Amino acid sequence: MKIIKEIRNNQEVPHNTSQHCSLFFLKDSLIFILHQNQKIEQAAQVEFKENQPSSWNFNLQKLISQFEALKQSFQQVNLVFETPNFMFIPEPYFEVSKARQALEYYTQQTLSNIQHHRIPKLGHQVVYDIPFTLEQQLQQQFPQAKRFHQSTLLIMQAEAKTNQGQMMLLKVHLQYFEICAFKGTQWLGYTRFEYKTIDEFMFMLLSFTQSHELKTQETPLFVEGAIIKSSPLYQQIESYFRSLELNEDLVGGDIFTSNLKALQHANH
Repeated sequence: MKIIKEIRNNQEVPHNTSQHCSLFFLKDSLIFILHQNQKIEQAAQVEFKENQPSSWNFNLQKLISQFEALKQSFQQVNLVFETPNFMFIPEPYFEVSKARQALEYYTQQTLSNIQHHRIPKLGHQVVYDIPFTLEQQLQQQFPQAKRFHQSTLLIMQAEAKTNQGQMMLLKVHLQYFEICAFKGTQWLGYTRFEYKTIDEFMFMLLSFTQSHELKTQETPLFVEGAIIKSSPLYQQIESYFRSLELNEDLVGGDIFTSNLKALQHANH
């Protein structure tokens, strides 16, 4: 277990039953944030030797053993899962009893523990899976927690910008990116792509844009994440998109603030 980043705004984090705890089960790490509203009191990003979903329950146990503050009770707990197997189903066609069948058909995999939740305002359910071993751990540790799929956070961030008319929101990670598009209040789509080179990144970004019949010269693109204006990747994006805005408050460094702000949109 390797602590990548840790902050503690109070030297001694007191037991506080009005405190919220948000846990993010991500592709490359686990993050916890203890906060009241948007004020972060303690947070850490921890990397594990094995960080596939199948090992998340063991990693959570290690995290709780390392950080005593996670053993207390909280007013609210949020759990966010960045799982590779997920899909969106319009609510008129969604049936709980058929959610597993739909996701297994979509992913062509046998899945163990199906989850779902409504995407606020958009009339869709996101269906995903987490390992049964993790489910048992969470039921024991955080039985009343609110659960979200990671995709919901970016979708609801983008939805908050729909006064822009048609737009796209791009979040860049080190080995993949997330992209979401709206046309007014109409949600066009969300997806996630892995990439190794700038050429791969641009091919997939432009393919997404074209598949939703959006024009790069007319569609505002909002960018955040692991990217800076002076980078070759940003300059390549800039050569295609005339209306480009980089959210420098959520660039590079502060992964805790970035995830907490995104979660705030999904919680509304």
